Amino acid sequence: TPNGMTLKDPDGRILLVGVESDPNSRKVLVNQQTKPLTLTPEEWTGWTRIDNAASGPGTLTPTAVLDREGALNIFMIGKDDDVVQIRQQPPGALTWSPWIRPGMVDKTLVNLTSAFDASGNVVLVAQDENKAVYANQQIDAIFQQWRGWQKIGISQGFGEADMNYSADGRLFYFQGSSSDGTIACLAEATLEATSWEAGWTQLAGSGFQKPFQVVRDLTPPSSTD
Repeated sequence: TPNGMTLKDPDGRILLVGVESDPNSRKVLVNQQTKPLTLTPEEWTGWTRIDNAASGPGTLTPTAVLDREGALNIFMIGKDDDVVQIRQQPPGALTWSPWIRPGMVDKTLVNLTSAFDASGNVVLVAQDENKAVYANQQIDAIFQQWRGWQKIGISQGFGEADMNYSADGRLFYFQGSSSDGTIACLAEATLEATSWEAGWTQLAGSGFQKPFQVVRDLTPPSSTD
């Protein structure tokens, strides 16, 4: 049984992505609706394996996000404990690109999350084994161009991570700590910035020992463009 997440194509079709629970294989699997109105199991693709030797097995639950071109992107910590990526090719299809890398972090990573900013650009945030946090922003989805990984802070602990943007359009990265149940967040300095605030905002002093999830208002913020 895969452990994973759910997301949608631009036309509303649902895609499930997860990692097999067997620790000896850790296969990465996807299952997609084949049409918007799906009423029977036969109208899904069925669980399909997408990892290979280039990606390595899935070490954690993958994270997935739509890019500006309407293609689903799946990111995970894979081979070499670094970030690997696969993208729908073409957007909205049931087929995928080869596995690629959005630049090497060159650290042993333990956490990875993704979101899109107010302009629809994909943003990744990763945490390494020493609690350092890194961000990377995509600047072109067609040509797969990225600004490059930059260190944006040191987290207080290890645990669940999630990211989304607030009503003012700034992305907020949320980091839990499984050792003491705390949750803190780190915000972009300004709308669509490549810099982040220097200080963390403590949201929970203790008690959150279970996974959490961030949701937002469905109305997108206005871009400065």
